[in-house]
Parts: sequence; structure tokens; C-alpha cells
Amino acid sequence: MTKLTFKYGINTSIAIALVIGIVIFIEAISFKHHRQLDLTASKRYTLSDQSIKVLKSLEKDVKVIGFFNETQSSEAQSFMDLLEQYSYHSSRFTYEFIDPDKNPGKAKRYEITTYGTTVVESEAKEEKIFDTREEKVANAILKVTRKGKKVVFFSKGHGEKNIEDINEKGYSFAKKALEDSNYEIKELVLPITETIPDDANLLIIAGPKKPILNTELETLNKYIENGGKVFFMIDPGTASELVSFLEKYGISLQDNIVVDKISRIFGVDPSMPVITQYGEHPIVKDYSIATFFPLTRSVDKAANPVDGIRVTSLIKSSPNSWAETDINRFKSGEAAFEEDKDIKGPVSIGVVASLNEKKEE
Repeated sequence: MTKLTFKYGINTSIAIALVIGIVIFIEAISFKHHRQLDLTASKRYTLSDQSIKVLKSLEKDVKVIGFFNETQSSEAQSFMDLLEQYSYHSSRFTYEFIDPDKNPGKAKRYEITTYGTTVVESEAKEEKIFDTREEKVANAILKVTRKGKKVVFFSKGHGEKNIEDINEKGYSFAKKALEDSNYEIKELVLPITETIPDDANLLIIAGPKKPILNTELETLNKYIENGGKVFFMIDPGTASELVSFLEKYGISLQDNIVVDKISRIFGVDPSMPVITQYGEHPIVKDYSIATFFPLTRSVDKAANPVDGIRVTSLIKSSPNSWAETDINRFKSGEAAFEEDKDIKGPVSIGVVASLNEKKEE
């Protein structure tokens, strides 16, 4: 549970990666392969860790059929290179290319009306895509192999981020990215909700501006105690009522703002700390690239552990950063590290809490 606020300039895919990580951890099934080395500068022959996890978790056979004609030989060859990497990582994955002009019967069978259409099929399920990018293929595989859809609720009623807003502060891109990965997105008006719906796989509380009432906190508490999952994203200087609420789950939410002046090297503001340290938890353990989180506060394990709850830090800022306790000083542009007041980096800005060994994070 934590708070991360994303604003203009942040790569939305980073945010989605973390959201999806909280929603579900796909356990990898080990296969022994010979070593393959990619020496191309662009890593053309290397799949992302997420795609490899999807492939190694396959429990059903998946086939990809690309419908390309002779004039698309270059595009088809590039796509074939990608699919060859998919088949390398899983014996359950196969692919085939068909020229619809030479095999109209097959094209009719799959209702192909456009050159460059790709069909991803598994057992009785089919998904058509019109884009040969890696993430599109991976998402289509998830759609045809996953049993049902997982449901993600976004709370509203406290000035949270709007999932329909296409502007820089909206979460429409986050919503679309989750839907593309076969998640169903719904909204939940928390102030008038007595119980969290039974079909909720995750509740996201994204940047509330108004206080969450005690009755709502009781509803959240019951949901969590019964194994529900909540993803909190809390802005600096807001939601003071959640400090004590999270404390009982072993989480310490501090009233500060993380500053990292080295972020200027990357052309971003110091209020957007660069993240280079990831924990060992499955949610982030395969992350290796630098990411940025604007306007975030520190969140870490509470000083006094809570029995039956395991808290793990997910991400930390660089050693050059610090958590500035004087937010007004930061706003005036005069922030500077003070050893007796501030928290020296690396600063934890994201944690996950798990209740009991039998419950999921």
C-alpha cells in the first residue's frame, strides 16, 4: 500500500506496470533452454521480462497466425523475428504466416478483411490484433488464455484521479492499458458504499483530495481483513487520516516530499526522484531500468512491526535524494537537506503489506 502521484511527462507505462504488479503476480514455470545472446544495439531479439513471464506461465497451447500478402514481406519478416523469440521461450507457442490471396479459404475461416491482421488463438478463444508490437501480442495471449477477467475498481468521491480524463492529470491511459491486458475497470463511490463488491480483485484509491471518513475506513478495514487488496496512492500533504490507518498494517506514511537533484541530469524536476533500487518482492524483482515518480512522499515499514503482517519495501530513491519535511520550503525553491530534520536517501517510496502467510499481497 502506498501513494505515488503521476503528472505530465511521466511515462504512463511505468505506472501501469506497478498497478498490474499489485493486481497479480504471474508465477514463472522454469524451462531449460540453451543460452541465446542478442548483440544488436536495439535489442531487437530480446523480449521484455513481462512477455517472458507470460510465455513461461502458459498452461495452454497458443498459436499466432499472421495474414500478410507478398507486398508486406518486410513487415512480415520483422514480425516473424519477434514471434521466433516467443517460440524460443515456450514450447506451447507456435506461429504461422498465411497469404490471404493464395489461401482465401483460411482467410474466410478467420474472417480476415484487412492485410496485416494477426489472429491469436488458444483452444476456442480468438483475438485479432492489427499491430505487430510486442506488447500487443502479449496482451492478446493473456486475453485468450486467462480464465475470465479480473476486476479493478477505482474509488471516487474524494477528488481522486478521473479514469475518463484524457488530460495530463487524468488516468484514461492507465485505464486503457489495464483494459488492454484483459482487466475490467469499474468505478466505486466509496462514501455511499457499505461493502466492497465481491468481484473486486483490487481497489485503487488514487490521490484523494478530501478526507476519507471513519465509516469508509471501517469498510476498507473489513475488505482488507477478508483478503481484499487496496492500492493507495497518496499525495504529499494530503490524507492525514490514512497515516494512523496504515500504521496498524505496519506501514509508516510520512508527511514529506522526496527530492532528488540528480534528476536534473535526466531533464526532469528534482521533485521527480529517479528510482534505481528495487526490492526482492515478485512485483518488482525483475525491474532493472530507472523510473521516475513525481511529487511522492516517503513510505516505509513502521518502526514497530505488527504481528501477522509482512511489509516489504518495493522501490527506493537514489542515495543522492532525501525526504524534505518542510514542504513550504520546497515550494519556495529553497529545499536543502538538514540531517536533524530530513530523511537521507535512499528513501523508500513504495511498500507492499501482506496479512498473514496464507493471504495474498
